Amino acid sequence: MSSLDREVHLLRTRAALADSERRRFKEERKWAISQGNMARAEQMKWEVKRYTSLMQTFNREADIKSTEAAITNGTVHDPVEVKERRATSLSSREKATRPSSKKSAESQGPG
Repeated sequence: MSSLDREVHLLRTRAALADSERRRFKEERKWAISQGNMARAEQMKWEVKRYTSLMQTFNREADIKSTEAAITNGTVHDPVEVKERRATSLSSREKATRPSSKKSAESQGPG
């Protein structure tokens, strides 16, 4: 296992941990709301956001490292495949703000 592969594994592990913490805080928030503890519910809402962001960041970094590892190992030769891998690692917010080349090509019509 190369050092890049180890880094990818470490980042995926951190993302999984952040996801489990996010789910735990989400459940705790539901409990706080049911108990009428709105201050605690707001705090848990903030924690859910925080861990969601952490999870997405770790997954995005792991995707980028994975692509780097594939290029280094020579398993990816097609630049389009590299571009697609990077596109899948973008967060939903980044995807929403980026114009899609397919949409712009479709709007122009044929020829």
